[in-house]
Amino acid sequence: MMKKYRMAILVILVFLCACSPIHMERSQPAHTIGVVLKAMNSQHWLEIRAGMEQAAADHEAELLLLYPDNEQATEEQDELIRTLLGSSVDALLVAPCNSYHTAWFAAQAEEHDILCLTVDTRAYDSTLPYIGADNAAIGCMVADYLAENLGEDSFVGIIAGSTQQSPHIDRITGFQNQLDIQRSAVSVEIRHTDSSFAQGLEQAQLFLSRPDCGALFCTNAVMGLAAAQVQAQLGTDAQIVAVDTQDDALYAVRDGKIDALVTQSGYDIGYQAVDAAIDALERGEEPESRLLSSQLLTQENIAEFIKQYRAEE
Repeated sequence: MMKKYRMAILVILVFLCACSPIHMERSQPAHTIGVVLKAMNSQHWLEIRAGMEQAAADHEAELLLLYPDNEQATEEQDELIRTLLGSSVDALLVAPCNSYHTAWFAAQAEEHDILCLTVDTRAYDSTLPYIGADNAAIGCMVADYLAENLGEDSFVGIIAGSTQQSPHIDRITGFQNQLDIQRSAVSVEIRHTDSSFAQGLEQAQLFLSRPDCGALFCTNAVMGLAAAQVQAQLGTDAQIVAVDTQDDALYAVRDGKIDALVTQSGYDIGYQAVDAAIDALERGEEPESRLLSSQLLTQENIAEFIKQYRAEE
């Protein structure tokens, strides 16, 4: 009888435990990181987000990530930045739509005692730390490559993004300075766009229709792919060089549609940005800039790079 009584009590306890919610202690995140990017409409931005999310998880931090409709939506981005400045974030990371329009949020972040730095796109009107590619060095790499592969009387067209965004400006500056050293007689023309595939098609059509066009330098991969499509249609043989590490561009190099691609790992940029912010918060010091290295890929080394790139995913 006693044995049955004990068994009944055990069954009741098991039932009660199964029906009752289990309360677990969860540690609060040590830091809250606010992020405002320029967009989320390409693999580059998706990989930046993935890198940020992984870094936040590794550091057990909370990540609040916002972005406007497109890379030219400066006013919309401003509102998103104001939203995070008015919240309880410990750090604010911004990829500015306009490199000449950062001083205002740098000042407000300082007033609110919020650590602030730029990601992917550096500031021109403030001294905010920058985490991203060395874009001047990228331009130099492209110039060195084309200097060895251009004909004597070749013309180079540059299809670039916004005149207000540092990656495109710095890549052009690095390219022109280095090309002047290597091949000072080469003629160069620059056309700025909104970084889209559609405008890449339009400008590539204009450049590649010129019989003296020996090369196109596209300051992102999207426009490089557009140029490759136009070249296939026209049957021209200009050198095409682009920037960014994304699948379709890597395969375009492998297949001979793009001659060279300079890498820029969005994942690494995102991870390093969050890591730099948290490191600075824990040290109680200002964050330091971090310049990430790049590599020039051609058909000679693309297969090995893709193999390694896939292994790391």
